[in-house]
Amino acid sequence: MKKHDKGAAATNAEEAKFLSSYDMTKYPRPSVAADIVALTLLGEPTGDWRAPERHRAAVLLVRRGRHPFKGSWALPGGFLQPGESLEQCARRELLEETALRASALLPLAPVSTPGRDPRGWILSAPHLCIVSSGANAIRGGDDAAEAAWFPLDELPSPLAFDHDSILKSALGRLRTDPAARNLAFAFLPRSFTLAELRDVFRLFGISDDAPANFRRKFLPLLEPTGATRAGAGHRPAALYRARPSAKA
Repeated sequence: MKKHDKGAAATNAEEAKFLSSYDMTKYPRPSVAADIVALTLLGEPTGDWRAPERHRAAVLLVRRGRHPFKGSWALPGGFLQPGESLEQCARRELLEETALRASALLPLAPVSTPGRDPRGWILSAPHLCIVSSGANAIRGGDDAAEAAWFPLDELPSPLAFDHDSILKSALGRLRTDPAARNLAFAFLPRSFTLAELRDVFRLFGISDDAPANFRRKFLPLLEPTGATRAGAGHRPAALYRARPSAKA
């Protein structure tokens, strides 16, 4: 055996011995939870035949069925279980509490403010989840007494724990981070018009550009499908899809 290999073997043996006797209770350990900021578009009838539907940006909330904050609205979420990754935890909790299966999911900055949870030392690993308007059916379950979509301008206040702050941070990430901004395509069906994409970007504060500026800025992220969609009171609009490089 070469000298280098002998040294590596000795190091590995020493590390194995160290790990076999390491006391995991030596330092206090926090509990870890995953909270989910799930966003979607809600369609509402307008009564105007020229534009029969309008969209509103909405977030998914659950009414807590247990203390603390029993009866209050909160973001879906729960505790990390042994053998789980944080993403797996977020997906499981979202499914258990709202019957929603996460597709586009983005981890956000962890939250560790002391005293953020009255039960004790609990860290949160929030995730941003984008849900298309065609797949946002929900129902309350597990320890959530109820689940509902709330328009961002009609939120119950305050939310439980520090979830107002987590929601605000997630929306800021969506507006400023290109990786998060690219998730906006997940709000839409596979094919969409420029006006529909602009509507999404406007509703979530990603871009408020005028139509001509929006077209110039974001058209490079799209590819035409060759199809059109007829609009009430309007001439048919070209349909696009996101270029593969534009998707998160």
